[in-house]
Amino acid sequence: MTGGWSDLVGSSMVTVPRAVFVVALACLVAAAGGRPSAALAVGDVPPVYPNVLVFVSDDQSRRTVTRGVMPTVYRMMVAGGRTYPRFTVTDPLCCPSRASIMTGRFNHNNRVLSNDTRTPLNIDLRSTIQCYLHDAGYATALYGKFLNHFPLSFDQPCLSDYAINRGQRHSEVDVSVNGTIVRPAGWVDEFDLDRASRFLDRGERRDRRPWYLYFSDSYPHSPYVPRPEHANDVIAPPPGTVGPAVGEADVTDKPIFVQQNGGPMRTNQTIENELRMLRTVDEHFAALIARLRADGELHDTLIVYISDNGYLFGEHDLWGKSTPYSEAINVPFMLRWPGHVPAGTVARRNAQNIDIAPTIVHAAGISPELRHPYDGRSLLRRWSRPTIFTESFHPRWEASPARWQPSWRSIRTEGYQYVEWRQGTLITREYYDLRSDPHQLVNLLGNGTHADDPQHLRALHALVVDYAHCAGRACR
Repeated sequence: MTGGWSDLVGSSMVTVPRAVFVVALACLVAAAGGRPSAALAVGDVPPVYPNVLVFVSDDQSRRTVTRGVMPTVYRMMVAGGRTYPRFTVTDPLCCPSRASIMTGRFNHNNRVLSNDTRTPLNIDLRSTIQCYLHDAGYATALYGKFLNHFPLSFDQPCLSDYAINRGQRHSEVDVSVNGTIVRPAGWVDEFDLDRASRFLDRGERRDRRPWYLYFSDSYPHSPYVPRPEHANDVIAPPPGTVGPAVGEADVTDKPIFVQQNGGPMRTNQTIENELRMLRTVDEHFAALIARLRADGELHDTLIVYISDNGYLFGEHDLWGKSTPYSEAINVPFMLRWPGHVPAGTVARRNAQNIDIAPTIVHAAGISPELRHPYDGRSLLRRWSRPTIFTESFHPRWEASPARWQPSWRSIRTEGYQYVEWRQGTLITREYYDLRSDPHQLVNLLGNGTHADDPQHLRALHALVVDYAHCAGRACR
């Protein structure tokens, strides 16, 4: 960070002190319908307008951020930040989860219910974190996977620069660069990294205003193709990534559609290949950190690391995501903000991806006029969430063999998880005692028709229904 903040006025470059810029930004925020917020949770300090880096990996299993697998992410985000081991996503599927990250809302509210996002109106892009920050004077950028099937020709509002793709592949991918469709040679992540580096260079060269950078890596999503330099790496799965649920011999207590879709893995879709791919994710993260350090911006940057969803590698005899089980909904999540988030700490609260946008708005010191109320809360404030709610939508379940499961809703506490599978009406349900059965091996409701305590089940059902229709403060 240089001593002054540069700004381009007309065709002339002028340099203004940082304090003057802070006042100017406050005026800009007010004009945009917001205002500088009250002091942050740590100390009575004025708003500092930090830079914000949100780094999103794709389909990353929980407990894979270790010194051996991801040394840079571990050093910067675990040892240097705060870890949230109970962090869950609202819907363990790419697009719904990413929509919750950007909007701070459950998917029944932001209306991104699947990966089919061909219609831009499915999501109110003006309600995203990038728009609130852009309106408050931030330079904003997004590189990498956006939403599957989203029309690349659609102009992205509120982004100073972007290069977005639909994911699904790691090379030979169409990319929208500020509305122009290109197909870069080689690995798409390297193209995205180059764009991100240019964005940061421009910010440092002008050093005129804070920035927001959302970087979405295509790894370790399938196809499971580790880079040549890591293809033969020998990496032992970290503790907790492979548990008793892998290859579960008896799944007759699970719903019939779970039983019918289990079976042996048929591709190179193995936890070992995921770990090899995560070595590359770590290198991408390290490249951005090196750029921030070289530019003197690392101390002034709030960094968020998250995976959009987890992945089952044989747990309950399943391979994939979009299920209510721990391996799918529980994801790696860390925060780093020197001077505000104590390094090397662990938060045991039940945080979710709907909390990311409110946290960033809070850290930025702005209070925008929200187009829709946040369902989540700032992680920089004190609060507790005894019960977490997750949901998944499969409206065309019976119409396609590829959609092998119906929709589901789930509530989860430290002691139990209750799941309702439904297609219009209730089909079946599951209940797990997480204290005695943390790996969810025994569904205490069996086939979903037996109930020893109907009054308790009615109360659980009523709670699920309340969450399924909640919005704003009612979700908290």
